[in-house]
Amino acid sequence: MNKQLTIVTTTFRAEKYLNNYFSGILSLDGKDTFQFILVMNEPNEEERKIAFSFYERDPDLIRIVEVPHRETIGASLNRGFALVNTPYCSYLDADDVRVSDSYLKQIDTLEKNRNIDYTYGDYIIVDEYGSTSGEYVQKPDFHRADFIRESRVSPTHLFRSSLINKIGGFDEQFKVCTDFEFQVRAVFNCLFKKTPGLLLYYTKYPNSDSASSNSSRLMVEHVMILLRYGVYDKIMDRNYYNYIRMAQKYRLDHVLLNNQWIPLERHVPGYPNILSIFNNADYFEYRKKYRNWLTRYYLNTPDRLFRKLFRIVLNKLGLLYSVRKLRGLDPEIEMKIVSK
Repeated sequence: MNKQLTIVTTTFRAEKYLNNYFSGILSLDGKDTFQFILVMNEPNEEERKIAFSFYERDPDLIRIVEVPHRETIGASLNRGFALVNTPYCSYLDADDVRVSDSYLKQIDTLEKNRNIDYTYGDYIIVDEYGSTSGEYVQKPDFHRADFIRESRVSPTHLFRSSLINKIGGFDEQFKVCTDFEFQVRAVFNCLFKKTPGLLLYYTKYPNSDSASSNSSRLMVEHVMILLRYGVYDKIMDRNYYNYIRMAQKYRLDHVLLNNQWIPLERHVPGYPNILSIFNNADYFEYRKKYRNWLTRYYLNTPDRLFRKLFRIVLNKLGLLYSVRKLRGLDPEIEMKIVSK
């Protein structure tokens, strides 16, 4: 039977989920037309034992890729998607559970809408694997401007495989917001359509060690995406200035694909125009508020030596203001930018 859909899953130390993961995919409707690619980072013996036991039961359904080192989720997803030879593809976390007919419903959405390349839908957030009760997340219908500003699709992605070549796969710089950036890049290249009904149970552990450690990284990567695609007003509205410097450590105008830096404009038509400061009033307002924020921080720093160092750093960045009356400040302070 011809395969229609490839689902990629990436793992690292996932032995406690694998038995349930494989049992879940074996119970899916239409599984004979699916292929699952499991990309295992640094698999231990227990993971290999579980994975290959299921592979031996159905080698036509399951394909295993072993990576000897740990890599980003984006890098592992790109490994998996490079092996896709079906019309449609998706990905699934090892600790999430798909509704049995969800893949068939999403394929049907794309089959009936040839002008649509990407589909998504509703899911329920549960606090333990296998639970079916929790917060129901109802996703909105597709609006291009909204999908550039917010992560709207995760974790129910399903798209035409041809989209991978068009938008270039997942940016391997990211460790947390991989799917959000992929979604935004896809928005500039195709149309989306929501598949009605419940599609997935998303497991979110309330007291997991990774939740707190990833929260700061998530915000940094989120701000990086906003900077990359010129959503400056959201940075201003949410006061995300604290994350800007760390976000700028990422390469904004290039994506890392298969360990190679590719100009973003190759996969985002007209990308230079998106960020044109001559046509984007939000950019000027963003820069003004960011400079004001830095200046307030500078003025409120009591230590003179630290203030001096701060001036040097800001001057190097071309963002320093000269400020009159640093001591005994009047209510109104005159500021001007010092050119580089």
